[in-house]
Amino acid sequence: MNSMSEGATVAIAYVEDVWHKAKGDPGQKPCPKSCPHDQKKPYAAKIHGSGAQWQVRGTDDVGNPIPKENFEDRGDARVRAAELTTDMASGLHQQRHRGEMPFGDFILKIWWPAAKRRTPLQTHALKERKINQQIIPHLGKMPLADLGPEELSAWDGTLEGMGLGRNERRGTWAVVSTALQAAKEAKRILVNPCRGFESAKRPKKPKGKARRWMPGRCAAVRAELPERYRMVVDLGAGLGLRAGEVFGFSPADLRSGKAHIVRQVLRVNSQLYFGPCKARDGAAPAPDEEQIADERRVPVASELELRIKEHIATFGTVLVTLPWLDPDEPMMAREDRPLVTVELLITTERGTAVNYDYFTRIIWKRALTAVGIIKELPGRNRSKQPRYEASPENGMHILRHIYASVQLQAGESIVSLARWLGHRDPAFTLRTYTHFMPEETGRGTEATDLFLSAVPEYELAG
Repeated sequence: MNSMSEGATVAIAYVEDVWHKAKGDPGQKPCPKSCPHDQKKPYAAKIHGSGAQWQVRGTDDVGNPIPKENFEDRGDARVRAAELTTDMASGLHQQRHRGEMPFGDFILKIWWPAAKRRTPLQTHALKERKINQQIIPHLGKMPLADLGPEELSAWDGTLEGMGLGRNERRGTWAVVSTALQAAKEAKRILVNPCRGFESAKRPKKPKGKARRWMPGRCAAVRAELPERYRMVVDLGAGLGLRAGEVFGFSPADLRSGKAHIVRQVLRVNSQLYFGPCKARDGAAPAPDEEQIADERRVPVASELELRIKEHIATFGTVLVTLPWLDPDEPMMAREDRPLVTVELLITTERGTAVNYDYFTRIIWKRALTAVGIIKELPGRNRSKQPRYEASPENGMHILRHIYASVQLQAGESIVSLARWLGHRDPAFTLRTYTHFMPEETGRGTEATDLFLSAVPEYELAG
């Protein structure tokens, strides 16, 4: 019994003699035996003696013709036909054929349209910039199957030569690796050259410890901010909030001596949204929703509570309504997103949510300049605003580092700090802030001495 289903096509490659034909013209004599030819094709064709005589032909498993290959030697042609037949039977031939697609076409036509639907909206612009400026111009024309460790290593060197730092290149490498992994899973390539090769590795993360400011410098920066924005320093250094969480904070988030960190302000395509914090579920909260399990609850110092009350007494609070940006729905139109109204603690003079991009580029750097941390540069930017030195290590994120250092110096545990900062893995917190932990005090050896010097105690049997 034939084990194959009826009508199935068998993938096979064979050798064809293109110098000869089966039927001769009227009066044409067969070629002499001294002329090597297929016994079923004894008559010379018009191309006899021109080019290679032996041609490998065939069809794949769906009946499509495979590319023809020509050989001078019949034995070489037979070897190649056998190789192709084996490859097609195992699926390797189709994989190699699918791997001929240029990497740029695969990214733009197949991978990114699908990946975009799973990528948070706020990162779309960043990834598209990497694709269009750092990947396509250098790797876009290369077939998928030709991308190997050497090509990727050379490409990374090109980006480095363009002045891109390691952090930027790490991010771009991750995009390429993810795209190539999708190509591997789609059976377009056998292996992902970004993974598992010593000759091509993702750029190492730059060495450098998290920095902090001493209390005096932090107080000076706070004093140089406009009065309505001084609460930014208080919330950042007092609760360890990220920039978006600072501007999304509400007095209603204070309950029973703890701050419940539940939202942030996000900026996407120059428009503002409310959205979840990194460790929070993406769905928009109901007005009277119970607090979810992974919500951050951060203890609030009495001085911070006092400053919040003073800020409210001076500037009040403002009800602000913005669309809710659910990261699980990145393609939803802005007008279709649910609206969420929040009583915000920090707002602009116009009573709107703060655009943290403008705040960090202009207002924050103006304060850093006044304290002497950075310098103002000559000229103006495209928005006719002052230009300042780049200083990412002195951005608003340093307020989280200050909070972490204060907590660790006070003896709080890494596990507690990780929970307050919203880190999923305490090991990450330890790696980031281990240098902030206090020096050894000898309390451990004192406790051991006390334990070992204990006097024997016995219990009498009843």
